[in-house]
Amino acid sequence: MPAPRLAKGWRAQGPRSPFDGNAHTIANVTVAAYGYGLVQIQAAESVRFENLSGTGGVTLRMESGEKRMNYSQIGGMNNIVGRNISCTDGNAAVMISPHSMKNGVVTVDGVKSVGCGFAVRIADGYVATKYATPNLQPRTFAAGSSVKKVDATFGLKAQLKPKHFKYVPALLGNSIQDQIESEDGESVRGPAIAAVLNEASYLVTVENVTSHGSKDTPAIMRPSTSPTLRLVAP
Repeated sequence: MPAPRLAKGWRAQGPRSPFDGNAHTIANVTVAAYGYGLVQIQAAESVRFENLSGTGGVTLRMESGEKRMNYSQIGGMNNIVGRNISCTDGNAAVMISPHSMKNGVVTVDGVKSVGCGFAVRIADGYVATKYATPNLQPRTFAAGSSVKKVDATFGLKAQLKPKHFKYVPALLGNSIQDQIESEDGESVRGPAIAAVLNEASYLVTVENVTSHGSKDTPAIMRPSTSPTLRLVAP
């Protein structure tokens, strides 16, 4: 059994997670809900995901938000590799979100979205109100994490929730179909916003981002670089 490959400064937490695996060329998932999709990782080490595609939701979701793992601080991800990940008319193709779990390095190379809210979402760490363990802290992914070769195409059938309405330019406010729910019943259909949303205070290197047809938003959006947002009420 091969030894796990740990990133510098990252320590495995608790019992051994799935490791040294390869998942590739999984058939397209269709009409996934906003909060779901093809793959969600909570705890894994040295696993590679290739040629994944989906319609709706998030195709490759690296989010260590499971309540019991955060309670016990067992789990997390390290040395996760994503290659050629795509999504159509969804939330995002790739999501990176640590919650209050310490994670190692993740690297993604090749992301494509058509009509998604974002091709890539990078969230800051936070302690959710559902976590009852005292003294939990917002956590991170380790230095060395990166996302490269992102290609996003604008569309009007993205899955959006109100927390991201603030990033929608005023001229697209009326494109949010908040009178008509998405098929999943938890989001609404609206405009693709940007290729990358990076809300993290930790470092994830983002390179080679291309955006086609986006409206008045930068290809890589951070809260400090968002446009003047005046969402038009229905």
